Amino acid sequence: MAGIQGRAFARNPKLWLSAAVAASVVAVSYKLYDSWASDDEKKTLQDNTIAKSDKLKDRKNYTKKSVALTLTHSVLSSKLPLTDIILNSENVTFILPPSLSLEDLEAIIDKDESGEALITSSLMQNYKVLKSNNIQGYYSLIKSLRPDTLLVCADDMGIDDHLPKEMNRFIKQIVTVEQNSDQIFDQVTSILIR
Repeated sequence: MAGIQGRAFARNPKLWLSAAVAASVVAVSYKLYDSWASDDEKKTLQDNTIAKSDKLKDRKNYTKKSVALTLTHSVLSSKLPLTDIILNSENVTFILPPSLSLEDLEAIIDKDESGEALITSSLMQNYKVLKSNNIQGYYSLIKSLRPDTLLVCADDMGIDDHLPKEMNRFIKQIVTVEQNSDQIFDQVTSILIR
């Protein structure tokens, strides 16, 4: 039966043409729907990002839990409003890993009217920003802080999701973020905003 239909289809150019037109209509319809849906998703995502960024500007929106955020290259290059987080959060501590310096952080932090970075020595003295010189120093800082939540991009740190097992004794929740700006923004803000 299939062979007979196949031969009829091959011999009848009108049938072949109508099938090609139908396939084209389906393909164009799908492409238009996909484009329309994609634009809606982008607008929704952008609106959510703006709303979360606005919440980070108000001190009362932050979680009361202590959070240690490891500032790796991926975190620094994400869309996170780090200045707002530093200035408005009470329980968030930034940790600079061995691969970064304070100058790397100051390069992306907002400047005041005089051009000075809003990261001052007072933030360092108040333990809002901590610097580790090597990976053992990083682990020691975490053990000393004993945060409720540790946010880290293990790929940037070169630790490949293998934090020492003993870290679970010092930290209630370890969140490994991906090397993707949008995912970093979503993961970090979902933890920082209550």
